[in-house]
Amino acid sequence: MIYERQDNSSQTQVERQSIKAGMSNFLDHQAKIFNQRFAEAKAILNAFCGTLDTITVSDPELRAALEQAVSGLQSQVQAILWGRPNKAATKLTVPPQQCERAQ
Repeated sequence: MIYERQDNSSQTQVERQSIKAGMSNFLDHQAKIFNQRFAEAKAILNAFCGTLDTITVSDPELRAALEQAVSGLQSQVQAILWGRPNKAATKLTVPPQQCERAQ
């Protein structure tokens, strides 16, 4: 009877260790995926900022377009990071002629 309890205790401990290892592996995998997505989002933002730095004209219409672009870019970054794309159409996701018709 005593040996049986020790066996059960040992088995329970092995099962717990297995569960802990599985959760640790899961978390490591999620971190790897997130870090890949983060690197992709960061590259997109860096490209956008690089383009932004080349614009030298100060124009109210251009500023409004840039603000719209930033809003769309933020949605794209969220979709990259969290895997949930925003299906709402913005000026960045529809052809320009459709935007003009919508206004």
